[in-house]
Amino acid sequence: MNKNTAQILWFKEVGKKDIGLVGGKGANLGEMVNAKIPVPDGFVVTAGAYFDFINSGSLKEKIMHELSGLDVDDSKKLQEASRKIKIAIIAADMPGDLSLKIKEYYHKLCGENDRYVAVRSSATAEDLPDASFAGQQETYLNIKGWSDVVKKVQECWASLFEARAIFYRATNKYSHMRVGIAVPVQLMVQSDYSGIMFTVNPLTNSKEEVSIEAAFGLGQPVVSGEVTPDQYIINKKSGKITSRYLAKQTWQLTLAGNTPISKKYQQVQKLTNKQIVELAHIGIKIEEHYKRPQDIEYGIEDGKIFIVQSRPVTTLIQKETEIAIDSDKKVKALLEGLAASPGVGVGKVKIVKKPSEINIVKEGDVLVAEMTNPDYVPAMKRASAIVTDLGGRTSHAAIVSRELGIPAVVGTSHATKMLRVGELITVDGAEGKVYEGDISEVKDVKKSKLDLEHIKTATKIYMNLAEPELAGFA
Repeated sequence: MNKNTAQILWFKEVGKKDIGLVGGKGANLGEMVNAKIPVPDGFVVTAGAYFDFINSGSLKEKIMHELSGLDVDDSKKLQEASRKIKIAIIAADMPGDLSLKIKEYYHKLCGENDRYVAVRSSATAEDLPDASFAGQQETYLNIKGWSDVVKKVQECWASLFEARAIFYRATNKYSHMRVGIAVPVQLMVQSDYSGIMFTVNPLTNSKEEVSIEAAFGLGQPVVSGEVTPDQYIINKKSGKITSRYLAKQTWQLTLAGNTPISKKYQQVQKLTNKQIVELAHIGIKIEEHYKRPQDIEYGIEDGKIFIVQSRPVTTLIQKETEIAIDSDKKVKALLEGLAASPGVGVGKVKIVKKPSEINIVKEGDVLVAEMTNPDYVPAMKRASAIVTDLGGRTSHAAIVSRELGIPAVVGTSHATKMLRVGELITVDGAEGKVYEGDISEVKDVKKSKLDLEHIKTATKIYMNLAEPELAGFA
């Protein structure tokens, strides 16, 4: 079998050199399977299958027509072009031989009975060490039956033309027709607990620590920021838990949907100390394999740990100057939450309730929202700081803020209710505090002799590559 022309490949048949074929996510899953990391099994519908589909019939011409001369800064026209392209892709017939191949692979994966799978998107330029399109395409959980899997594969293809993905490619000058998409289909972990692990402390930069976030149920609400998770910090050398933050969780996502958690369990530590240490060891093993810090999603079902995906973490450029809190002006904080992205930002409050409202955020405003998602990125780039009601240190708001070098405080519970539109505030992303008025001062980092590896307000931060606007593309 010629791997390069194959339309479907098992995880075990691919590795980290196959990004062009199966995307970053698919390549990493195959790499980990072959490194004996506990990954749920699956297969990948390759980028070649997507290109075969797009190049057959008149689809390519339709897409080019919609994108020709498009002003991506015009939100309405961008949304309309995206809508028309996605409708065309979903309405087109998938080649019959490919749908039959997907059926065959799905049945081999499941065994005697149909099982639930996750159908994920893996762009062919995603999760690279220095650039990524992660978070811009769709993931579908708990899909069962081969015909539904076929349908979701096609919907993943269509999601390559989500408005946010078109915007990202256009602003970074990537060719729309050269970026492909592969679709990993993976057995679902019906997680009792799940979360995100960084093999470097994402806030302080310390390579000596592993940061683990954990919540009850499936992991999607942790990634999106709908749930504020526990956080545990583990010292790599000693293997000891050095700090823990226990978050209240009132509901969890399960196969049955959003399910309430009884009051007895809402504030308990999610993972046992033994599980925390075991997870950290797996994280360190993955980091050693890739020879660079990793951002890892995991799930625990019936006491067994599974790694769902892993991607590289990279650093942000060091800033020349830095805004700090003026200790002479320090007052009582209006709000407190989780320190999510270090630095200090000052601006007027703009409360965004849904992505269609992002245009109200002007340059230098403070974006305040319940939580963010990739559709908020254009506004986040204009903001001086981000404050959210929900989410942990590895939620979308936290990750993208660190990536863009914008101070952020997440998980405040009630920022959208307490802060007033137009109110001037100071956001301290290193301490997780929000103050009334402007209590900042500017410091020149170049002249400072502070140890940037250890100071809390260091702006050289590790990032998960969710929206890597500042990274070079390899």
